[in-house]
Amino acid sequence: MKKLKDHFKINPLVKNLFETEFYNHLLNDWEKFYFQIYKKKLNINPRDFNSIKNVNNYLIKFAINHIGLNEILFYVDNNRQEFKNSSVASRCKVNLRENSKRENYDEGNELVLELDKKVKEIAEEYRD
Repeated sequence: MKKLKDHFKINPLVKNLFETEFYNHLLNDWEKFYFQIYKKKLNINPRDFNSIKNVNNYLIKFAINHIGLNEILFYVDNNRQEFKNSSVASRCKVNLRENSKRENYDEGNELVLELDKKVKEIAEEYRD
């Protein structure tokens, strides 16, 4: 209950579920958290494991695929003081973003794509 109170900045009660603002807040959070789940599968080509740079890039992509880009960026931000300077941390974040966009990912399972579409439709339909 404390986590809910911290998240919503109020002590949530059943009566709050009937309030439009609170309901929309729940709906927006549900949609946001759903789309933060990383759903693309990493394609691995064993022939690409021919240099340290390529192996590091695969490991970065693997981490992004399993932990999520936003979570890793959060860790980098929280540990910014551990880097040599802030520009190194910024370059690290740029590298992470670039690796999350590279071509080694499937577009996704058609069932996942269908579920993504359904979540968008529901969020739009029930939002006031």
